[in-house]
Amino acid sequence: MKNKEVEKIVDSILENKPETRANDNLLILEYIKKTEDIEKESFERVMKQTKVSFESITRARRNIQRMKPYLKNSVVSEFRREKEAEYSKYYCS
Repeated sequence: MKNKEVEKIVDSILENKPETRANDNLLILEYIKKTEDIEKESFERVMKQTKVSFESITRARRNIQRMKPYLKNSVVSEFRREKEAEYSKYYCS
């Protein structure tokens, strides 16, 4: 599957299911539900035959949230900013 197709699907999920903005596992689950017939197939089969890697899904989320900041989860963003400042202070001093 092409990256633009993955981003289009991820964008739709982020827009319509805000809880996926802060939870990559939930985002991946929603992506699989949207692209695979998971009700009729086993999860194992889906995992073995899925056409996109989970990393592609989370990379698409990061790209979309960079372009559309309103799709970021504010609590997670603030936490990451604080951790980044801690790391910078520790490693740059």
